[in-house]
Amino acid sequence: MNAATILVLLDDLLDSAVAELISPPARTFVAHGAFAHDCECVCSSLVDWTLAPVDERAPFPVINQITLAVTVLRCYPHSMGDELIPDAADLTTATNTLAGDLAELTEGLSTRWGNDTLFPSLSPDTMVGGQVGWIGARAIGPSGGFAGWELRLTVRA
Repeated sequence: MNAATILVLLDDLLDSAVAELISPPARTFVAHGAFAHDCECVCSSLVDWTLAPVDERAPFPVINQITLAVTVLRCYPHSMGDELIPDAADLTTATNTLAGDLAELTEGLSTRWGNDTLFPSLSPDTMVGGQVGWIGARAIGPSGGFAGWELRLTVRA
């Protein structure tokens, strides 16, 4: 797997995530590493990569596995000014939105992988024998008025 393929994977993952969300945030981007959790957004990023062992067929290191993340952040009620705690109804509404985001992402991205449409910009030969595995979802926040999910997946090629 080369850098160009990784960029295509990041772009396609972002596009697929946005398409699967019923009401996606307006801001979408590919991030390099960690980013500020200070706006509603959908973001894809490269988390980790590993090299295949060097052998006679490939005398130089080759990336054979990467971990990608797609992150969705939403505004989340928080204390402001004289308010000590956010309204319970607002918290419940925000939490329901976040739960919906996670359900839409996991179901939608899984379906896309099963239908060979998760990474549509790659040529069919690029991912021959490729595999995608879900690592899991991690809750983000709430902190500073934002909360969301980071969904990680591993791609092997």
